[in-house]
Amino acid sequence: MAPLQHAHVGEKITLSFILRQQFQKSRIDVNGIADYAVASILDERIEVGPDTNSAFLFTHRLAGVTSGQVVAVEVAAHQTRGSKDYMKIRGTWRRSISAAEEPDELVARDSIKLHIYQSRIDYRFANPQVDLDWSTARLVITRSDEKVSSVFMDRPARPGFTMNGPDQNGYYSIQYFPLADQINKIGTTRAALKVLDVNGLEQSHEFEFDTP
Repeated sequence: MAPLQHAHVGEKITLSFILRQQFQKSRIDVNGIADYAVASILDERIEVGPDTNSAFLFTHRLAGVTSGQVVAVEVAAHQTRGSKDYMKIRGTWRRSISAAEEPDELVARDSIKLHIYQSRIDYRFANPQVDLDWSTARLVITRSDEKVSSVFMDRPARPGFTMNGPDQNGYYSIQYFPLADQINKIGTTRAALKVLDVNGLEQSHEFEFDTP
């Protein structure tokens, strides 16, 4: 409901658009009032019909956006008059213009803005007493629903986490920019850096990082 909301880079968002009378909380039965709704997100046009609860539900993957960007989302509901104004032909929306028909009626519209953010892992830990075999290192990210993602060190053609160190104080640091599907939507997300030492024993550093 908020006019400004937050979304992660690459997140698959779901939008719900409902119609209601002014100053009334209950939604309107759109049967005979609105046949479809259109969402405009960046350069995308997404058109859906109502579900059984008279809601128009949209999903969209926020690809190609950057942290700090503000994305406008506009949604409009229409009632068809004659043929629909737009038809999707071979993946491209094309407008149908006919002098014999009126354009589809605009019934209602609304808009919100999405503030795009990017979570970040920046973990620092002391140089262990035993040398580590960094070729075995992996970053394990665990969501609250127990979905686990394993990320390895950054390599050509295989993006991953980066490692620096030890610094003059004997500390290592790792950095990683998680994907939207790897983190919890709110609060914190659990992570662990797991790496074998030269004796073949696994060293594990567990921590949590913020989800803005």
